[in-house]
Amino acid sequence: MVVPNCIGVDMDDTDEMDSTDLSCRSPCGVIRLTLHSAVDLVAADSSLLHAATSDPYVKLRVGCQAWRSTTMYKNLNPVWSSGNVTDFLVYDWEMPCMIQVWDEDSFGSDDLIGIAHEIPLQDLRSNGKQIEIPLDDAQQDSSPGSSGKKGQKVASGGKLVISGEAIGFTDCIIDRPPSETSPSSVCIFVKIARATINSSEWKPPFVNSVYAVDAENNEISAKLASKSSFAVADPVLPEEIIGVLKEMLKRDRSTDEVAEALNLHARVIENEKRKIRDPARAAGDVKKDLEKRAQREPEFDQVLHLLVKGFDGTLLIEMKDSADKVVGVAEIPLENIYSSQISRAGGSEMQLSGSFPLRRQDSSLFGNDAGQILLTLTANPLEVAGGGTVRKFKPASSTEVKNKSISRRAKALKQQQDQPGCFSFLKHKGSHDNTAS
Repeated sequence: MVVPNCIGVDMDDTDEMDSTDLSCRSPCGVIRLTLHSAVDLVAADSSLLHAATSDPYVKLRVGCQAWRSTTMYKNLNPVWSSGNVTDFLVYDWEMPCMIQVWDEDSFGSDDLIGIAHEIPLQDLRSNGKQIEIPLDDAQQDSSPGSSGKKGQKVASGGKLVISGEAIGFTDCIIDRPPSETSPSSVCIFVKIARATINSSEWKPPFVNSVYAVDAENNEISAKLASKSSFAVADPVLPEEIIGVLKEMLKRDRSTDEVAEALNLHARVIENEKRKIRDPARAAGDVKKDLEKRAQREPEFDQVLHLLVKGFDGTLLIEMKDSADKVVGVAEIPLENIYSSQISRAGGSEMQLSGSFPLRRQDSSLFGNDAGQILLTLTANPLEVAGGGTVRKFKPASSTEVKNKSISRRAKALKQQQDQPGCFSFLKHKGSHDNTAS
């Protein structure tokens, strides 16, 4: 399991947190890494006509986040001036950063020419001061007989020069969008609850790709993938509840009346009625019902964290089925999230919640309505975003603000969707809904 994924159990139904929030850790900040230069890199390309050289580029990885620099051609001592700055979300400052230097090849696969030992992000917080990072010669290190021998000295692969800056989130209202001079200025928390699929032609499980594009449809963020969808089984009712249900049915109470009295979904009552009348047949019916729900009402219950440059662009949620067919795409202008900003007692909040339409890609044949996807979108500006006028409110802990913003609206929305039985972990706790269609 790779950060930010974790296993969470909700031990308190009365607070603002739910199991989805607990299973998806919120970032504690951002580290901005700048690649400056490299010295004495390994020459991987040899020729009879000129001296051996390389076409180096750098790869960085933090958890499941990855980045690649631009390539500097025919240079063993490159200096980067563009395509050399990136932001990583930080969930723990002890997380390691993996650093590799590669030689780009026009024909065949690229060659790994330098490796740095895993470095904790804490050690890269240099406040802009340049740090020299020694590299091992990856080609020698991977050669037969050289790797793994105790005491053997691995040849130098040169040095990298980088700097790092720690950036936090801010609890404030932004009076106008921040500038786009930095790799990112906002982190969008994309909470995907569940979807409703209008057709049975697509087969579960489903997966969502989340990313942002500009007006020309160019990707302006990383592309994140959700976990596979699942179906929620009906709850196992205690004997006391089943006893009350049987008594109410003896009095010829309707399904809706029983469901309202016991605070359960009508579907749960119908399934229990089938179990009472014909237990053997009911088991098969329940299995079929669960399979249908997996296909038509997939659950995701996940939070993805997306770094974007600003609010000029569109957030896309692309859903695919198990055969990699596109079910539909939800499009949400980032400006809509910015426009939703609301001041709170403990800070501020930019949040948009609702059921957003999934549009089919083959609309000319089947119409363009593929279904709906239930989302909660929360924007968290970075402290050094710059370019915008901010109006500070009473300080609040970033954890408190993010936890409330992630869970409040989805809880209210699930109540609106009338799913008290199967989704009882989300209860109405606020009235600040901004449902989109």
